[in-house]
Amino acid sequence: PARRTAASPRRSPGAAPSLVLALLHRRAPGRELVIVSPSADHPSLPPLLAAARAGLNPLDVLAVVTPETAPDLAHLSAVRRKTAAPNGARAYLCERGACGLPVTTAERLLSQLTPQAPSGASTP
Repeated sequence: PARRTAASPRRSPGAAPSLVLALLHRRAPGRELVIVSPSADHPSLPPLLAAARAGLNPLDVLAVVTPETAPDLAHLSAVRRKTAAPNGARAYLCERGACGLPVTTAERLLSQLTPQAPSGASTP
């Protein structure tokens, strides 16, 4: 079986990008990050966006929900029932269909996006 798999890219080189994408997805499943802001120009939004840019992986999805974008994004399940904080933007990180507790600071968002390995754990 391994020999057959190894020869597959030679028979179908166009499949290589899909194979790489599948391997990436298996190693780091995509996440959805939903940032809900009371307005597109609210001062609490840029720090959360900067943390998102720093911590998101290529397979992750980012949705920024403002009063202007909400109608276009309302059909996405990750966006439903998400609200801004009373004083600004709020971020929700969802993995495998479950969303964690919302955060309102860039520091907390970045810590959710880049979890630390348990002490004594080795990385592959």
